[in-house]
Formats: sequence, C-alpha cells, structure tokens
Amino acid sequence: PVLTVATDVVLVEALVEVEALQQKLDRARDERVVLADVERLDGMVVRIHNLLEDSDAHSAARGLAEGQVARLDGDEDVAIKRFDQALVTARANKQRAWTWRVLEARGQLHAAVGREDDARQDRQQALEILEDMATDLPRDLREVYWSEPRRRFLRKREVAPSQRNVELIIVDADEPEPDDPTCLAESDRTDRVGRILEINRQIAGEHDLERLLETVTDHAIALVRAERGFVLLRSRTADNKLSVHAARESDGSDPHSRFSHSVASRVVATAEPFVAVDAAGDGRVSQYVSQHSLSLRSVACVPIRSRTGRTIGALYLETRLRAGGQFRGELPTLLAFADQVAIAIETARLLGENRARAEQLAKANVELEEAREKLEQALGRKTEQLEHTRRNLRSARAVLRSHFGYQGIVGTSSAMRQVYAIIERVKDNDVPVLLIGESGTGKEVIARAIHSAGSRSKQRFVGVNCGAIPEHLLESELFGHEKGAFTGADRERKGLFRELDKGTILLDEIGEMPEKMQASLLRVLQEKRVRGVGGTQECPIDTRIIAATHRDLQVMVSERRFREDLFYRLDVITIAVPALRQRRDDIPLLVDYFLRMFAARYSRDKRSVSRQGMNALMAHEWPGNVRQLENVLLNAWILSDATELGPEDFELPRSSLIPHRPRHGVAPPSGTTVQSREEREKDEILQALEANAWNRAQAAKDLGIPRRTFYRRLKKYDIQ
Repeated sequence: PVLTVATDVVLVEALVEVEALQQKLDRARDERVVLADVERLDGMVVRIHNLLEDSDAHSAARGLAEGQVARLDGDEDVAIKRFDQALVTARANKQRAWTWRVLEARGQLHAAVGREDDARQDRQQALEILEDMATDLPRDLREVYWSEPRRRFLRKREVAPSQRNVELIIVDADEPEPDDPTCLAESDRTDRVGRILEINRQIAGEHDLERLLETVTDHAIALVRAERGFVLLRSRTADNKLSVHAARESDGSDPHSRFSHSVASRVVATAEPFVAVDAAGDGRVSQYVSQHSLSLRSVACVPIRSRTGRTIGALYLETRLRAGGQFRGELPTLLAFADQVAIAIETARLLGENRARAEQLAKANVELEEAREKLEQALGRKTEQLEHTRRNLRSARAVLRSHFGYQGIVGTSSAMRQVYAIIERVKDNDVPVLLIGESGTGKEVIARAIHSAGSRSKQRFVGVNCGAIPEHLLESELFGHEKGAFTGADRERKGLFRELDKGTILLDEIGEMPEKMQASLLRVLQEKRVRGVGGTQECPIDTRIIAATHRDLQVMVSERRFREDLFYRLDVITIAVPALRQRRDDIPLLVDYFLRMFAARYSRDKRSVSRQGMNALMAHEWPGNVRQLENVLLNAWILSDATELGPEDFELPRSSLIPHRPRHGVAPPSGTTVQSREEREKDEILQALEANAWNRAQAAKDLGIPRRTFYRRLKKYDIQ
C-alpha cells in the first residue's frame, strides 16, 4: 500500500504538469506564442516524460501533451501522429478519461486546419464516452460530473450545433465561462492540487492508526469547510457495528461523538456517497430522528472502500450553524480522498499488526532464550550427573572385573574370587600360566580372560588341543615347517608360535603332548626361539604361552610320562579352576546367564527356572561341570514349551532308576545281572507301570524320573 500511494503521488504530479501545460496551450494562439514560451513548454514536456517514465499506463497523457506542443509549434503532422498514438494507447488500456480528452484535442486540430467532418466525428466520439461514463455514476453525482467546464462546454456545443457559430470551433473547450461560479482559476487549481499532494504525503507518512485518522478528519474538514467530521470504521466482529475512531471540530478540538447513525449506516450498507446541502428540506434526511436532535444543516458522507471493494467505514462531515455550500461540489474530491484514506488505513493496520507480531515474536524470542538458558543449565547439570554416573560405573566395572568376574566368566563365589585375584596379578606379567581343573570347568574361558585383560588384548588368541592332533602334525602346527620337509609339505609354514607374534597361545590338554614335543616346547620356553620342521634357522618369538590340563601333572612326572623340567617351566603360576560342585552359589548366576544367551541366540523370550527346578540343579553333583549345566539347560529350553522350567524339564542322570524303597513293594527283577542297561531300564519301567495300573505319571514319580524324561523312555522302548 505504501508503494501504491507513492506511485499515485508521482502520477498526480505529472498530471498537474499536464494540466498546466494544456492550460498554457489553450490560452495561447498560434500568432501570439513566442519562441521563449515554446521552449518553456518543451521543458515541461521533458519533465512530464521524466515523471511518467516509460509507463504504458501513463503514455496517453504524455502523448497528449507532446501533441499539443507540436501543434503549438506549427508541426501539425507530428501533432496528429502524437494524438493518434495517445489514442491507441488510451483505448488499449481502457482509459476512457484520457480517450475523450485526446479525441477533443485532435478535433480542435482538425477544425483548425479545415477538416470539419473529422473534427465533428472526434467531438461526438468524445461526447459518447463522457455520456457512457456519466451513466456509471449515481444520479445525485451526475450533476456534479457535468458541472466541470470542459465537459459542459463540449456537451453544449454538440447538443445544439445549429445555434453555435463556426468560429466557436476553435474556441478552447477548457476556457471557463465568466459567469460560471464553480470554475476555479488556474492558480487556485494548482494550489489545490498541491495541497492534495501535501495531504497525501502526510497520510502516507503516518503509520499510527489513531493519529492517521485524526489527520484525515482535520484535512477533510478543511477541504469542504465543514464544522465537524468523523471517521467511522466497522468493527471486525460479526456485528459490523460502526464506531467512532476520530472526531474533530473545525478548530481541532474533540466534539461530542454524536452524528447521524442513519446516514452513516446507509452509506456503509449501500457503498454510495450521500450529500444533503439542505438537510431540513431534503426528504431523505428529514425523516431521520437524528436530523432534528442534532439540528443538522448539511451533511456529506462518503464510503471508505478497501482495495477488495469491501466498505470498511465512512468519512462523515456535517454543519449545524450554516449550510455546507461546497459539500456537493467537493464530492468527487471527497471520494478520491476516501480512497486514499482506505489505502492509508489498511497500510497502518498492516504495519500495526506487523509491529504487534514483531513484539510478540520478540517476546517469544526472549522467552525462548530464557528457556534455552534454563535448558542449558539443566542439561549441564544432567551432563555433570551423567559424567559422574559414568565415572562411578567405570569404577564399579573395574571393581567387578578385579574381584567378581571378567568377560565370559560368571560367578561371585569365594572360589571364583580367588581366581579373579590371580588373573588380576598375572594379566600384565608375561609369565607362563598353568590352568588345572576338571573337564568342563571353563579353563579356556579363563585363558581368554587373561589375554583380554592384559596388554596383548588387541592381538590374536588361539587355543590348540594337544591331545587331538597327531604328533607329526602338532609339531608342524606349532613350530612350522619348510617346504618339502615331509610328504605333503608343498609349501612353507610359519607355525602358530611365529604367527601369533605378540599374541597368546593356549596349549590345552598339555598332559597329552608327546614326549618329543615336550622337549621342543621346553626349548621354546627357555630360549624364546623356534625352528621349523626341516629348517636350520631359529626365529625369535614373542608369544605368551598358557597351558591347561585336567590331569595331575605331578603324578605324571613321578610316572615319567611328563618331563619334570617342562613341568617346572610351566608351573610358574598355577590357577586351580574350581569344579561346579565346589561353587554351588554360582549356579543361579550361571543359569540366568545361559537362559539370557539362549534367548538372544534363538530370538525368543527369556525363560526362568522355578524354585523347585533351581533346587534340583543345585543339588546335582555335575560331574561335567559348567559344560554339562549348559547342555542340560539347552535341552530343557528346546524340548519344553513352559515359560518357567521345573525339575521335570531337566534330564539329570541318576545312578539307578529304581528307588531304594519302591512303592507298592515292587522288587528288583531277578536275573538282571546278565542283561544290558537298556533292558534293565525297560524292565523297571514295565514293572512300575504294572504296579500303578499303567498310570504313567504315578509310575514316573515312583521311579523318580522327570515326567518328560519318562515319556521319552516310553517312546524309546516302544512301550504303549
């Protein structure tokens, strides 16, 4: 809207120049114009061109002025060309106001050169356009429209052609009649237009809505010499009620906010202006109660319309002490003024809304900044707490690792804590370690824990079962061989001692190692050098050696089945891995560990073990140790559908199926000494079934066998 007002100001300035130029042209005659006047007129044309620039919408006005100057300069051909171009542009842009004026000017030129028919045709076309424009106006504005001197003179000339003299053809149509009281002198017009421009500048520069409306009211009162004025705006609620936003007396003071609501409501509802110079004698107003209560003499009210065409309010002016003689004549000015006011009001409202939004946004930004600071403070505290928790967790992990377990090792019993203490001592000391313990106790797991906790953790760890590899292959596996050293040695091999440089090797079941290999291993431990099979060069090694066995090496040494010197080389640090029956307190932890592992491995929900089931597991002797426990749990996990595993789900081996005191007096079968174990089991099951009338549940209970195991035995022996 501000840009629209600025553009309109430039246009009005240009039109003022055009008007002044045409007035000079109309007052001059060919023989009375001097060269200096023509030069000044040319300068005015240049100024018009600069003001209007190259806008196609304004080229008609520029072409009209240029044609008039050319006509005054005596160049009639150029003048006709300029008029024709201006006419084409005005018609293309549907500018009826400029179209009829160009036609009138071209008609005057045709008349001046003797082309009377062309002149009459141009004037008639101009008059038709004026008549068409007049029909678009309300009835009470048409009289004001035709009171303009140029329109009135053109209409009078064309309506009564028989009464006018031919000499009148070249008379200036814009020259006002001497007895016409509505005509303004040239200086008065220029001052008035300048005043309107100044008013527009003030309106465009005021962005506070209340001050803007007060300024509008003051200028409107001054323009029509009213006694008081009001700017009335519709509320933005559903009732569209009119409210006073500015009320001024002619002296600038605030009047009582009483006005004719009937007149204002009519104007807002119909969007048509209303003028009553004699309110008492005007039948439209005399019926209103407000006319009598307010003692109105004259009233003028014009709608304030937005750019969308919606009536947003009204500009209301009145007199009570004298008649408003200029109200009717200034109605077009008030209408134009109201349009500019509408633009200014919308601009002020938009700017006000923008300011309010900017203030809300600034307030929101402040609140966000405060919230961000609080969040940062809270986050800082949380970060500090998290770091503190992490430190505590690292410390707790260190304690757990040093006292209660390493990766892959589960258990908190006193026997396992002793193992952890030794691991903590030897993890960073590169000395041989000997692990002794029964099969299934987890000797390899402890060896891996020593490797992972020490300085060699980033290097490889390999375990070799010395009893599972033939002697000639074991030597090649550990020490390597040269190409062609023996049949099948088609390429050179380094061996694990050289391949595991800075790593760890576990020699599992070291008691099963052949005697020749024991001698070679002893040299490796002493010299830290190896020589491959068939080779002549010894290579240095940097490999940590951990040995493990389930045998009693001291007994083997005494029986000369294991080298005594090798034993003392290996027996620097010995870790006795406790059997599972020696740490029964760890069974619940091991059970939970294995059940979690099964759930992750098979992507199923984790199961639990009932109290009776846990008691049965802890009461068992576990000759197979942790490996046996894992297998028993896996068997129950796969074969059982229950979420809680009980004693009947675990297949625990027993020394005998028949209790010492069987129910119902069932005696052991005779002649079983020559039968196989399976035959004895089948006979015992058949006797228990017969003793319990083939009640399988009761028979399983008498035999002390878990029900699921008993059913599998029935299926195995095809007992139905």
